[in-house]
Amino acid sequence: MKTLKKILIGTLCCIAITGFALYEAYSIVKKEYLRQTEIAAVAHERINYNLDMIKIAVMTEDVETYQKNLAEIKEQINIITPLGLIKNEQTNYLNQLEEYTTLLDNKVELLTEIQSIKTNIATVKDKLNENYGDKDSISRDKLKESKDKVLEFKIKHSGYTEERVLVIINRVNGALEGISEKASALAECIDTCYADRIGEINDELADKMKSFADSVDELNTNLEREFNFNEMTSIKENKTNG
Repeated sequence: MKTLKKILIGTLCCIAITGFALYEAYSIVKKEYLRQTEIAAVAHERINYNLDMIKIAVMTEDVETYQKNLAEIKEQINIITPLGLIKNEQTNYLNQLEEYTTLLDNKVELLTEIQSIKTNIATVKDKLNENYGDKDSISRDKLKESKDKVLEFKIKHSGYTEERVLVIINRVNGALEGISEKASALAECIDTCYADRIGEINDELADKMKSFADSVDELNTNLEREFNFNEMTSIKENKTNG
């Protein structure tokens, strides 16, 4: 009887110790899970900030800020990835984010060239305004001179490799060729053409000037598609972390 009692007490003690050990283990795991969840939440918040800064950098052609925040996103990915207890919860988020960072990596050169081409286009625009912006000061001689002078403003292709940028360069240069042609025609027509023909050439010249401006605007309208801002929004609005 005493032996049975000892066995029973021993069994109960073992159960109690085991239960306590399991509870302690559960508490430790739960605390670690919460710790890892908090780390991931902070990382997500930082990533959202980096994505916002990247969007601003794209719109302002700020390559340095773009690369800095892209590097920080990769650092945050390296913080989340080793968190084993929430690995499954983070898998979809990390996969989506890593795919997007790959896209952003591949767009660094495009952004660099856009920054450069916009600077060049702005210079061309300033030169056009400086030489031909004041209609009242435009004479026949100035129009004749513009045939060759405007062509000097053409942008060289050297140094550019991105197809999107090369297309814009071709359009800008094509617009400049059109401006040169129409300005020359207007110069030849001033004393010999009827008023309506002069008006037509003037309108054609205005169309060429507008074509130049449209080529510049096209760079901005394509940025959202090139850098897939919709995917950026999708990552930022991730609700389940999974």
